[in-house]
Amino acid sequence: MLPGERYEYCVSILPPTDSYSRFLTAGISLPAVEDRGKVILLVDNTLASSFTTELSQLKEDLVGDGWRVIRYDVARHDDTTWANNPANIASIHQLIASAYDASAKAIYIIGHVAIPMSGYDGPDSHGERVMPADAYYGDVDGIWSDAVNFGSTGTVEFTNSTAYGNIPGDGKFDPNYLPSAAELGVGRVDFARMPAFANPPPGGTARSEVELLRQYLNKAHAHKLTGWVGRESGVVGAYANEY
Repeated sequence: MLPGERYEYCVSILPPTDSYSRFLTAGISLPAVEDRGKVILLVDNTLASSFTTELSQLKEDLVGDGWRVIRYDVARHDDTTWANNPANIASIHQLIASAYDASAKAIYIIGHVAIPMSGYDGPDSHGERVMPADAYYGDVDGIWSDAVNFGSTGTVEFTNSTAYGNIPGDGKFDPNYLPSAAELGVGRVDFARMPAFANPPPGGTARSEVELLRQYLNKAHAHKLTGWVGRESGVVGAYANEY
């Protein structure tokens, strides 16, 4: 390995063509990346004013890491009335498309920003239903249809299963897979609908959605400055097949 050169490795106990292969890059004394391109920062507009310091800090960290930050404060997801979401999802997608160019690389979502839904699947064995599809935001030019009648209710084991149906024209898309390659990577930091943190067991400390977001952003900042280093450990779990 020569200093200043970037190398890519295939890490696998199986042939490189196998789907289980993983790739990593490494190098010695690599030059700093001064310009990583654009990152589109989407912030839940109902929460943005609650942690302005942390959001400013996040932007500074991203800029310091070589990103050009394009920020939009956008609509929160309505968990009660789905019909209020499709227009917001379309508006957010349009903002992303307007900011997109060859230098745009990623979308960073902070908070309970409106969640696209698509398909009809049950990958976790809890029954088929429409699934969250943030990848829609990363697919700038794909055609996402809304014409298939999957059913008005999902077959999941939840009391509010009607929310998991997918019928034509309801603003929930059809594809179970990306209809075209995504142009942007998408990541979301979202602590909504996590009541266990608001009602912890005895001895625990209650944490609101905003507090969890603030804690996350501060920990991410500290990690970038080596102010927080994770403990070297691992977790192993063995679970019986329930089929």
